[in-house]
Parts: sequence; structure tokens; C-alpha cells
Amino acid sequence: MPALLGNIQLNFLLLVLKLPYLPFDLGVAALLYKFFKDPKNKFLAFTIWMFNPINLYATYMMGQFDVIPTFLAILTLYFAVKREKYFIAALFLGLGASFKIFPFLFLVPLALMKSKWLDRIKILGI
Repeated sequence: MPALLGNIQLNFLLLVLKLPYLPFDLGVAALLYKFFKDPKNKFLAFTIWMFNPINLYATYMMGQFDVIPTFLAILTLYFAVKREKYFIAALFLGLGASFKIFPFLFLVPLALMKSKWLDRIKILGI
């Protein structure tokens, strides 16, 4: 009987430790949903993210926290591309890069999306 109780406590502990990743996972899915206009594409992006086996395995089985900087990187793209609020995008980019370095990889494609050189320099100067 004690082994069964220990197993239940361990499972509960694992649930509690991995539950904080869920809001970030849902946040990425919601932001991907907002990026598209066509309802079919919205649903497809949401579904692909939520049922992505690599994401599910890395986050919930292995306990990797890559979903947090991914959320912040997608939030950076949202504010830079959709809202054109570069200061807020820079804040989220900095937060994402404080976890992992890969959000900085979005700087060059963001800069290349703009046609004016001044806008490109602004983005690279984030």
C-alpha cells in the first residue's frame, strides 16, 4: 500500500511541476490562431500546434521549457508584424532571449519584411 501512495504523490508532483507550461502552450496556439484570417487556416494552425508530438514530448514528457521562449518569440512577431509596435516587440524579444537565444533568429526575417531601410534599421536596433 505505501508504494501505491508514493506513486500517486509522484504523479501529482509531476502534474504540478508541468502544469505551468500549459498557459504558455495555449498562448502560442491562440497567437497562431490570430495570425491567420481564413477560419480553416486558423483552425489548422491551432490544431497543428496543440497536437504537435515534438512539442508535447519535449514539454510535458521531458520537462523542457522551450514553450516559454517560443511564446515570447511568437508574441514578438505578433506585435512587430500585426501591430507594428516595435518597443513592445523588443520587450518580448528580450524576455524570450533571456530564457534561450533562439528568439534573436527572428530579427533578420523581420527586418527583411520591411521595404524602407529606416524601418529595417529600427527593427535590427530593437
